[in-house]
Amino acid sequence: MLSRIWKSIVAPAVIGSLILLPETDSPVKAAGKDSVTVSIVLALAAGEWSTEILAGANAAAKDLNGKVKIRVTGPTTFDPQRQAQMFLAELETNPDILIVVNVAPPLFTQPASEAQSRGAHVVWISVPPMPEVKDPLFVGSDAFGMGQTAGAIVASALEKSLNRPAAEITGDVVTGICVPGLAVLENRLAGEVTYLKKTMPKINVLPSFNSTSDRERSYALWDQAIRKTPKALTYLDPCEEGEENLPKILENDKINAPLTSYESPEEVRDDLAQGTITAIVSGNFFSQAYLAVYVSAQSLLQGNPLPQGWVKVPHIIIDKDNISAYQKAWETPETGLRTFFRAQVEATRDHLPSTLPSPDLFVHPAE
Repeated sequence: MLSRIWKSIVAPAVIGSLILLPETDSPVKAAGKDSVTVSIVLALAAGEWSTEILAGANAAAKDLNGKVKIRVTGPTTFDPQRQAQMFLAELETNPDILIVVNVAPPLFTQPASEAQSRGAHVVWISVPPMPEVKDPLFVGSDAFGMGQTAGAIVASALEKSLNRPAAEITGDVVTGICVPGLAVLENRLAGEVTYLKKTMPKINVLPSFNSTSDRERSYALWDQAIRKTPKALTYLDPCEEGEENLPKILENDKINAPLTSYESPEEVRDDLAQGTITAIVSGNFFSQAYLAVYVSAQSLLQGNPLPQGWVKVPHIIIDKDNISAYQKAWETPETGLRTFFRAQVEATRDHLPSTLPSPDLFVHPAE
């Protein structure tokens, strides 16, 4: 999903300078609010992605005893420039909090500067804003950590299927990426490759090819890559298009290889239920939206400033043991996913560290 949106960006953003507010020696705690209005600016106001985000936001509002009103806006097609314009339009309505589903950080630097100059409270989910946006509150999963978790699942599956210790496994690993340079995708792939190389030092990881974010083109490119290396240990693509295509190609070619997915659309959920992929390592947008609303709104209700830094959303492993429950949860997303992710949501919500890590750490250094 992120890859499709990023591909639609066709013009660079103009980076504006920030307006700095004067510092004070001792901030004064504001009076708490009786109610809070939260505007969520979606990257796409359609499909399962927006359904999951809205479900998380509404669940958080319910848990705050009805003191939070959720308002939603966003383009109905993939248009990040339009999303940035809608952010500015929503700013004019003076919501207490603006939450951005951030897929195009450069396009939001100038709008974020405008919001900050007005004293608006802005929260970012999916990926952090550009460094020019000072002291942000970012709520998102660790993409590099998700990759390492996926690598551990693949390595374990290979040990079992080949009946060899990981250190003795040899063979090729084929990798593709649909949008080279996009941090969240690069981090997923880097985390998985780093883990596999460390655990299976004798493997040969082939250079990544551009698998594209077009579903049909992705299928053709992966079909070609698999025919070229049909005996690879596994095939890695951190993008939804590749994750949807790979199980179909391997099944058609009667090739067995462990596969993991980072996205969890209905098609991927069905693949896991049918056993054609090994697991989903989900950064779940339900929890990202829930925590973004809950943490920010609760701060204002209590008269506190918004935290600054990165609220890390735990990624979740969905496999054969819990896929049935996950599919059931999707039948009623607001209540179903709230129950499914209860442990992770509440542990994060109720035990925020006093000092959050920097969002700059989201872009993991090469290892």
